Amino acid sequence: MRKENYISHNTSINQWLESKVSLANTSRMAYRGEVQRMSEYLDKIGIQTTSEISREEWWSYLASLTNNRESVLTKRCDELKIGSIHQARRITRDFFMWALDDELIDWLPRLPPIELQNETKHEDESHSKQLDKKLIKILLGKKTAKGLKDSRVYLMINLIFWGGLKPTELIKLSISDLKISNTVSIYSQLQNRTITLPKHLAKTWGEYIQNRNGLSEEPAKPNAPLISQLGQNQRLSGWSIWAAFQEWHQNHGSKDYEIITPRELRNRYLKLLCNDGDSTLEVACAIGGIKERTVTAIKHEVPNGFITSMHNQISNRLMSYL
Repeated sequence: MRKENYISHNTSINQWLESKVSLANTSRMAYRGEVQRMSEYLDKIGIQTTSEISREEWWSYLASLTNNRESVLTKRCDELKIGSIHQARRITRDFFMWALDDELIDWLPRLPPIELQNETKHEDESHSKQLDKKLIKILLGKKTAKGLKDSRVYLMINLIFWGGLKPTELIKLSISDLKISNTVSIYSQLQNRTITLPKHLAKTWGEYIQNRNGLSEEPAKPNAPLISQLGQNQRLSGWSIWAAFQEWHQNHGSKDYEIITPRELRNRYLKLLCNDGDSTLEVACAIGGIKERTVTAIKHEVPNGFITSMHNQISNRLMSYL
């Protein structure tokens, strides 16, 4: 439920920025500027506080970004370029996601489509070009690993993408958390939920554990780490997962594609999942473990059949990129 809160835009902006402790000073200035320009627009139509803003009014502001912005008092009042529009959309949505968490608003800040000629197609094509084709084949289970190091990073990549797992979650998982039967699933203690995975993860896991047991002094036990140090059954650090992504790209990735970090890989999954609008976004929040978001999907179990259907849709989209 929305708070009866009538603090000013400037106070909301300050509190939002204070919550971003790791933000660099230059980024902090850019974030403040974007939301301040939105506040100027809203002030012109009589909206003084964050709690008064509706999604329709936010969308109206976003639509104005493609025109000359007479309401803006700063030098950034001219029509924006596409890259600047995307930045304004992303930053203002981040502000409203914070406002949702703080119960200043009670609506889900879903971004509207950009109503520019060929923009949707352009954005989708640009998105696909940033995923290395070798990486896509790994995500589809269509690439056989050569040795322990490759099989380990293949498993990391798949669990982070399809499971929405952060490195801090991944390093805490044990072998017993992975279940392979008619379906493949993994239990995350940090999120207190079972995550359904595509069936090809059974093969990915099989290749990894076979290579791992072959180089270890003794087979891994159920309470051993799901993903371990090379040649050992010891837990990884979060940093080592990031380093594995970097090393894989240096050794196998194409120079035409940017390095994909674990965080960015999770974002790509959610982006592909959310193409169908509000209802799918709610499920994405649940699958991605975003418990802070006040959405219906997190209050109920998402049926496995629905998740499998979503995974099939994402797989088909990835196949179209090859």
